[in-house]
Amino acid sequence: MNGKEDMKQDDYRPIMASSAIPAACRPVVINGVPYYDGGISDAIPVRRALEKGCDRIVVILSKQRDYVRKPQGMRFLYSTLCRKYPKIIEDIDRRHITYRENLQEVFDLEKKGKAFVFAPSEHVKVGTYSMDEKTERILYDLGVKDFAERQEELKDFLKNGI
Repeated sequence: MNGKEDMKQDDYRPIMASSAIPAACRPVVINGVPYYDGGISDAIPVRRALEKGCDRIVVILSKQRDYVRKPQGMRFLYSTLCRKYPKIIEDIDRRHITYRENLQEVFDLEKKGKAFVFAPSEHVKVGTYSMDEKTERILYDLGVKDFAERQEELKDFLKNGI
């Protein structure tokens, strides 16, 4: 998949693939290639955006700026369920390292004025698989509040760079 030129009307497989979590979902096959959620191997794909020609990037983090991802638990489970896809197992094993590297890259771009970063201003305990409507609403409301407080700063960034 390379971009919107690969999208076809009423073909939702790319969207399905973007949320296909290894060990919880089967990969989504597109043109004979199996896909999982890209966040497994590239949690914050800023490098890809730059390669595609973006000169400024808005990054929306779902965790606070100082969040430290822990190594994935249940290795036996995901390594068994994903045994046909050793690269996925490797990516899950390294996910906490990759996330830290991605985050550092984002902060470096922010210092250079090439990225604008939104992150929750308060800690909200929410996980990848959260289905708790109350917690999701708290996070949503916090995002609205944080955006309102920084929207002029964002407009300046988009108009002039920082």
